[in-house]
Amino acid sequence: MALHMSIGLLFLGGGRASLSRSKEAIAALLLALFPRFPQSTEDNQYHLQPLRHLWVLAVSWRGFKAIDAETGKDTCLPLEIKLSKQVDYELTRYHCAEGSSAPRAGMARKMAPCLLPPLEDVCSIRVTSSRYYQVRLQVSQRAPEH
Repeated sequence: MALHMSIGLLFLGGGRASLSRSKEAIAALLLALFPRFPQSTEDNQYHLQPLRHLWVLAVSWRGFKAIDAETGKDTCLPLEIKLSKQVDYELTRYHCAEGSSAPRAGMARKMAPCLLPPLEDVCSIRVTSSRYYQVRLQVSQRAPEH
């Protein structure tokens, strides 16, 4: 059972979702992944069946996919993501596009389709392609403090 649950979390949402870092999500994961598994299919003494499905409360859908308007097919698209100043993790986790310079402080460069950083940390997303319009999507209402 633990192996099946771990494979399910590894391929969460077909690569379009991730686990949230909120306190509620961590509590739901603790209840869902409680280490005492049943000994048989009829054993509900330690771990009730409904508790196994609480991991759904910890899922955060952050997949970003670009679709070409003319062909209707998915396309690769370089993005520049401006992060808020309150980010408490390393920006080096986010990979730069091949051949581009390293991102500035508070910026991350990704190639869509990709997983975005947590949406509460994102200020804006900008398309940096010469082939497509350079659109800027303002995610948060607060101004970045850089």
